[in-house]
Amino acid sequence: MENTINKILKEIKEEEEKEINKIKNQFKGYSKEFKKLYNLIKKYKNKKTFTEEELKEIFSILCFKNLAFCCGIEKTCYKRDTVLYVLGISKEEFAKRKIEMIEKWLKERGTYVGSKGNL
Repeated sequence: MENTINKILKEIKEEEEKEINKIKNQFKGYSKEFKKLYNLIKKYKNKKTFTEEELKEIFSILCFKNLAFCCGIEKTCYKRDTVLYVLGISKEEFAKRKIEMIEKWLKERGTYVGSKGNL
C-alpha cells in the first residue's frame, strides 16, 4: 500500500513539475515580447515620420504585421495599442479611419450607397 501511495505521489509531483515548466516557458516568451515592445516605444515614441523599414519593424509586433488586420478598439490588444501609441494615433482616430476606409472601398465597388459614417 505504501509503495502505491509513493508511486501516486511521484506521478503527481512529475505532473506538477511539467505544468510549472510550461508556465515558466510562457513567461519567458512574454518577457521577450514585452522587452521588444518597450524597445520599440523607446526607439520611436518621439518620431513624427517613419520610413518603410521603420514601419515594418514597428508592425512586426502585430499578429498579421499590419494595422489593417487589427481588431477594432472594442477589443483589448496591447500590441495594436503599442503601435498606435508609437505612431501617435489615438484609438478613436484609428476606429474612425478604419470605418472611412471600409466605406470608401465598398462605395468604389458599388456595394455601398449610404452616407458617410453610417456603418
